Amino acid sequence: MELEDVLIGIIIGGLIAIPLFFLLSRPPPRISTFTSVPKTIYKNNEEWSIIKDSQGGLWEFVSKERRLNPEVLNTALLDEIAQRLLNIEIHNKELSPEGIVEPLAVITVTTTTTIVQPPNVGNLWFSVSIINDGPDPCWVVINSAKSSTRPHKVDNDETYEVRFIKPVIQDLMLSTDSGTASMRITGTR
Repeated sequence: MELEDVLIGIIIGGLIAIPLFFLLSRPPPRISTFTSVPKTIYKNNEEWSIIKDSQGGLWEFVSKERRLNPEVLNTALLDEIAQRLLNIEIHNKELSPEGIVEPLAVITVTTTTTIVQPPNVGNLWFSVSIINDGPDPCWVVINSAKSSTRPHKVDNDETYEVRFIKPVIQDLMLSTDSGTASMRITGTR
């Protein structure tokens, strides 16, 4: 019986010792032994990171970022350029005078403030010419909402002209201190 017990012990010990030996003799996992800085390469329009471990093996990881196709980038760039050119064209069109001269009917101005606007709603004037046919002087404010409250005095038989680079004249505010004044107004858009 002693021999049988020894043999059974050797067999059971061998069954336990052999797997334990293989488990303990394996090197630690490679993932924890990285020694190099990742190097990025592009393969099939995907970004790959290649890392060398201490045993000289290579590990590859695919990052989540993908390279864009150059044709897609060119299309996006051309679309951006087209949008900017369209904005420049619209801006230049706004700055170009239409060449329309709009003479208004003669306006009689009194001590009550009179507001005169361009006849076409939404179209502003580039320039305005105001002629006082008298008999009394007239006070003029251009763009009453934007300008200071200090008006410009236009005497009898005097012409007052204002020109801007772009259309900004929204309205004219006219009044007299006493009496009346006949005003001829001509706007350009």
